[in-house]
Formats: sequence, structure tokens, C-alpha cells
Amino acid sequence: MKDIGVSVYPDFYPIESIRKYLERAKELSFRRVFMSLILNDLGFENSIKPDRRTWGEVLSICRELGLEASADINAETFK
Repeated sequence: MKDIGVSVYPDFYPIESIRKYLERAKELSFRRVFMSLILNDLGFENSIKPDRRTWGEVLSICRELGLEASADINAETFK
């Protein structure tokens, strides 16, 4: 069986909205979460640059809900 997932974007949504979204995704049997850590670097309008704490909160929510998280990053973000 394949797992299905959702995407979250802390660059555009507050953490409270993301938590509710992920809780609902879990209820609907989603198992994976994708996020991009580089959207701000790509020039998306109206994006904010989430800090390390914000990303930690998203990952903690995923862990708490038993969701597997993955992200795209670039060399700058990796450092």
C-alpha cells in the first residue's frame, strides 16, 4: 500500500493553522508531510522566512502525530 501525504508551508501560514491542518490530515489517514525550506530564497511573494524554532515546531507536530516529514533544502539552508 502506498502512503499519501500533504504539503505544509510555514512561509505562508501561522503554526496554529498548520497544526489544525496536520491534525485533520492525520484523521484522514495521511501519513507523510512535505515542506520546502527554501521558498523564501526562491522569491515567492508574501513569504516570510521561518526561523529554526518554527521548523522545529512543525517537525514536533509531525512527530507527535506520527507523520513522516520530508523537506527540500539547498546548500545554504543545510549549513
